[in-house]
Parts: sequence; structure tokens; C-alpha cells
Amino acid sequence: MRIGATGMVTPPARAVIRTAQQQEAAGFDSVWWPDHLMAWHPQSIWTEEFTPLAARQPNAHLFLDMVACMTAAAVSTERIRIGSSVTDPVRRHPAMLAQEFLSIDHFSAGRCIFGIGTGEGENAIPYGLRIDRPASRVEEALQIIRALWESEGPVNVDSRFWPHRDATLGLGPVAGGRFPPIWVAAHGPRMLEIAGRLGDGWLPMLLAPDDYRARLTRILDARRTAGVDRAFEAGVWTYTCIGESKEDCLRLFEAPVYKVLALQLPAAVFEEAGVAPPLGPGSYGLDDFIPSRWGREDILGVLERIPPELVGRVILHGSPDDVAADLRALEAAGCEHAVLWNISFLTDLARLAPSFAAQAELVRTLQRPAAVPA
Repeated sequence: MRIGATGMVTPPARAVIRTAQQQEAAGFDSVWWPDHLMAWHPQSIWTEEFTPLAARQPNAHLFLDMVACMTAAAVSTERIRIGSSVTDPVRRHPAMLAQEFLSIDHFSAGRCIFGIGTGEGENAIPYGLRIDRPASRVEEALQIIRALWESEGPVNVDSRFWPHRDATLGLGPVAGGRFPPIWVAAHGPRMLEIAGRLGDGWLPMLLAPDDYRARLTRILDARRTAGVDRAFEAGVWTYTCIGESKEDCLRLFEAPVYKVLALQLPAAVFEEAGVAPPLGPGSYGLDDFIPSRWGREDILGVLERIPPELVGRVILHGSPDDVAADLRALEAAGCEHAVLWNISFLTDLARLAPSFAAQAELVRTLQRPAAVPA
């Protein structure tokens, strides 16, 4: 299994370069950047009362541009792959995405991975952008991007969102004919089918192994049906919390700065656990939760009702051995590449250094072939 890490996303800019170099030196296979305007944490609880990070970074919503970070890391490293986790065609026009990721491909000498998904409500709705027909937008964006990449002459594409007439993109990949692989953040049936037909990889959020296997099967079936023979890499993206044990991490998950991450789960997951959906029936946090609209008392009232066990559904957690075992289970389900965002230190900065060391050891462990039972 290949292991990726999340790159630095906040100033100072030199930290973006330094962190990517440290991750390369530690043996990580890849480094990835989210594409955000807004963080998942409401500013109303981004205080020293809840996280010591607020003393260093008073604004929760502090993000450098993803393309700038990827480019800076690309020219400052030599081996590690450079990925987006993930961008979307809501804020970035497909033609611009085609050009941006070919540009990163050049700056990285062919190490770029183009991760794309439907986007989140928090990064679109407050800025006057629409997120309706999300799967259709991704599908048509990928069709346009591949047409611009692969066509030798002007491109004409009938699209309900971005019709192209006599459009051209002269820039090609740094290595002839080898375009950046497109990894799709797919979860629902329609997006899984799109990932199979138009993608080169898959980057869902954390799933249970059986669920992961079933969804990957749908992707591979779609590839076979469409006659796609491009190489494909199955990945997973997950928050990670490394502690002394799973119980140690669950105690941490009582804190609001961890509980808020569980709001990304769909309402059905809460209902299955016997918990009233915090955002209401039929809600889906990635679309419906806008952190900047939540005051302190309102968000704390919602988070109080979320049990730490549900927080554990979105965070890979436990001792290094626990996390390695969980990743091996995903590997057995077909996962080839795990991207880890270490958040072990949200309530205790002293955990930062040992957590990074533990992740580096995970890299060395998981890059070795799994032991075969006697």
C-alpha cells in the first residue's frame, strides 16, 4: 500500500515547502492539498477554549490557494507525488482545471495527480455559486477536460453548463501522451459509474472495508462495461488520530473540534445509530453545513448530541498498530493508496511530533508487503 499525507495549507508560505520536503524525506509516497475557501470548523468555536491551535491561527478559515501550494511543492521536491484532495468544477472552470493541472504536471516533472469531486456547500453557497446537479457537472467537466487534453484541433462540446465552441488548449503533458491521472472522489452510484468511465483513480472518504469493496466493484464494473483500459488506482482519504489506543482517541472525540467533523456524515448514518440527524432528516453535511452561519451556542448544542463513536466513523484512529491493521483491512478490500490527514493534535499540541513520527513509521510498515498467513 502507498501512503500519502496532507500538505501544509496555511501561511507562512515557506512552511508549505518545508513540510512537503519533510514528508518526502519521511518516505511518504504522495502529498495532497484540499481546495477550500472555508474550513469545517465554525469560527465561533475556533477559540483557545476548544483548541490550542487558535492561539497560533486565530482565523479558522485560513487557506492558501491549492494550485499555488502544489506548484511550490512540485519545484521543491524530487520524488513525492503531488495531488489535489480534491478540487471541483464549481469554483474552477473545466478549461482552467485542464490548464492548471497540466501546468503542475510540468512543474512536477510528471508527478501530478488531479483529484476532483462535486465540491462542498461551504465552499460554494456563501459565494453565490450553485451546487445543483453535482454528478452531471463532474461528468461534463471531465468530458471537456479530456477533450481539451486529447484533441489536436479546436474542441466543440455540447454541455448544459459549459458549452465549448472552437476551444483550444495547446499545452500538452510534460511526458508525451501521459496526462495527469484523474482521481474522482465518488461515493454515490452515479459518481462511482463516472469514476469508472472517466477516471484513472478513486479517492473516497473513509469507508468500512466491506463498503469499500462493494463500491470499488461498481467502479470496476463500469470500466469493463465502457471498455476502459487505462491504468486505475484505488485510494482512500481519511482524517487520522494516532494515540495510545482506540479508547484514548475516543476520549479525545468528546471535544467539539473533533465532533464537528462527524457532521460530514449523511443523516442515514445517524439514524442507523439511533441518533437524530444533527442537521435534520435527509441532510448531508458536505452539502448542507455552512460553518460560518453557526453561532457558539447553536453549534455546541448540536455537537453535544453526537457520540464519540460516530466521530470515529470519519477518523481512522487508535494506536499505530490499530491504524495499520485498519489500513491493511482496506488494502484487502482493494485499496492501494491511503491519504492521511493527521489531526491528532487538535486538542493537544504535544501529540503533533509523536503523531508525525508514528505516521512515518506507518509508511515504512505499509510499504512492505503484508504477511501471508501460514
